[in-house]
Amino acid sequence: MMRLTPESPRTDPQGGSSLVGDSDCRHNFCRHFGMGGRKESQLKARLAYALQNRLRAFGTLIVLVAGFGLTRHIFFPADFSLLPPLFVWLTVAAATAYLYRRQEAPLGPLRLIEGWFFAGTVMAMAFQSYHLILEGARLPIAEEAAAMTMLHWFRLCLHMALIIAAYAMFMPASWKRTLAHTLPMAVWPFAFGWWMIGAHAEVAAAAAQQADFEKVSAAALAMATALSIAVFGTYIIDSLRQADYERGFASQYHLEKKLGKGGMGEVWLARHNLLTRPAAIKVIRPEMLRDSGGPSGSTAITLAMKRFEREAQATATLTSPNTIELYDFGTTEDGSFYYVMEYLDGLDLDTLVENHGPVSIARAVYLLTQACDSLADAHEHGLIHRDVKPANIFATRKGINYDFVKVLDFGLVKDVDTSENGRTQLTGEGMASGTPAYMPPEIALGKKDVDRRADIYALGAVGYWLATGQLVFDSRLPMEMVVDHVKTEPKAPSSRTELAIPQQFDEVILRTLAKDPEGRFQSMRQFADALRDIPTEGTWDNRQAEGWWKLHGNGSGGNGAAVGEAVDASATAH
Repeated sequence: MMRLTPESPRTDPQGGSSLVGDSDCRHNFCRHFGMGGRKESQLKARLAYALQNRLRAFGTLIVLVAGFGLTRHIFFPADFSLLPPLFVWLTVAAATAYLYRRQEAPLGPLRLIEGWFFAGTVMAMAFQSYHLILEGARLPIAEEAAAMTMLHWFRLCLHMALIIAAYAMFMPASWKRTLAHTLPMAVWPFAFGWWMIGAHAEVAAAAAQQADFEKVSAAALAMATALSIAVFGTYIIDSLRQADYERGFASQYHLEKKLGKGGMGEVWLARHNLLTRPAAIKVIRPEMLRDSGGPSGSTAITLAMKRFEREAQATATLTSPNTIELYDFGTTEDGSFYYVMEYLDGLDLDTLVENHGPVSIARAVYLLTQACDSLADAHEHGLIHRDVKPANIFATRKGINYDFVKVLDFGLVKDVDTSENGRTQLTGEGMASGTPAYMPPEIALGKKDVDRRADIYALGAVGYWLATGQLVFDSRLPMEMVVDHVKTEPKAPSSRTELAIPQQFDEVILRTLAKDPEGRFQSMRQFADALRDIPTEGTWDNRQAEGWWKLHGNGSGGNGAAVGEAVDASATAH
């Protein structure tokens, strides 16, 4: 899920929002937050899924019951044409077959099918009732004619009540939608009976003998009761469904402000309701991946979601205190991927150098050795980061410790053990993944056998940036930079700045930047040991780091900036 040179917007702080505690707050949470954000979109996805399943069941029921009724007329022929009911039965059967064949039908066609299932059923019943009522009214004996006319009309009322109950039982809908669909069904028998009386004298004569106020009002009361139960029951079910959805995630966290926003999603500062612990919530919206380049459509989304899932799973397996901690992750109903991580109050190394200039060699060693510890832990777990860069390394405060390094964004992580066993790779052979300014030659060439020494190369380039404020290769175009990493020998850091840089630092950094992985340090432990052996002017420890942070402040909105960049980076690089 990454583009080659992620240049993400920096923090976009907004006013804090108390988003949990009442329904309005939860709605605000869902409206603003990408995964819980777009509540309406997610509810529509859930609604479409439920509606398709219910329509399958209801369509099957209609096909079986109506099919039995039509088959019965083969042995007991009716005095009227069966073509209209047969047409309804065939169309319902065809629509039901479509619902079973289609995995995920859009909500629009589902609503059309829903309308036809009920409208077609009502029309078929009305057609049959018309002929039965007319047939009963034409019986030669007046008393029998009146009794049969009322019997068929009451049966129509009963059928409509059953359809109303079926709608409330099968169709997931709001109470307003249920009322809009079932009210015409409840009124229909009375309007139909009134029309029959006006259109046919024999029906009017039969009704005059049987249809008194008591009987009609009893039928109206029964229909009103069925309608009320359907609407009120739907209201209760719909309210519980929405409340359950909103409580599912919003009850755990409330949002305070937006930390960052990229083309693929957002990062929010949130706080757990029970633990009152701050957290950063990263959300990736799948529809944005279609415009990110590379594979298109569902392929891009599937690949992107696999990368984000891999990032979450990889991060969760690591135990180094210098690796960002993951609290939770998952996928929402509409396909948005989210995870909740620890909130980092500090600066990524990219911003640190951009805002305050190159750091002292002592401080660079202090920061780099901690990053080595995090990546060494990843390597011992069989994981290669493959996108080490200043924006993915965070200098923060941890308790009473300052300049405490956290490595984040394992979105391009590769599992060495599983890849050697031939399992599916998230980035295929021949595909360069990462950031050009820090891309090892073997990744730039798309080689398959990339190992932990690629991270050593990239971290050496980070050290180059910290000490000089310059990239290893300052090419104008990303592709030129990639070519330089493959072919051009880097200059010593000391030649790129007027700051004093020990020769030993030059030697260590240039060794990490060797084109051939065999010429580099072979492990992060070796790299860290070499860094610690570098003689520096002065020292850098926690006390000095504390003084620097108190003097300069953090100057950031937390890990939203870096993670916001990661939202873009993890979404579009191939």
